[in-house]
Amino acid sequence: MDLTNYIGTTLVTTVDCIKKYSVRHYSNAKNAFILQNTIGRPSAEELIKYVKGNMIPKCNLRRQDIICAEDIFSPNLGFLEVKMTRWPTEHVCKKSENTYGNN
Repeated sequence: MDLTNYIGTTLVTTVDCIKKYSVRHYSNAKNAFILQNTIGRPSAEELIKYVKGNMIPKCNLRRQDIICAEDIFSPNLGFLEVKMTRWPTEHVCKKSENTYGNN
């Protein structure tokens, strides 16, 4: 298979990003990522506000865990799905003159 003229895009998650964190930091970041998806995918800033304000009962995550999760797993863009919903638009009806000239 000759791929010399093939043009494409490859998305790669680097292992270097994960290597700079310890096993504990990675585990806490994974828990933060799971929590973020579970409670409706708030942005990282909103999740940090929830954690700092003790709005989530029995949550032992820290601000740093959320930042690590964003660094390791990339920003969670699922919250945009809710904020960017399309609302149906009203149909536009144009009143036109009799175009056939019958009347």
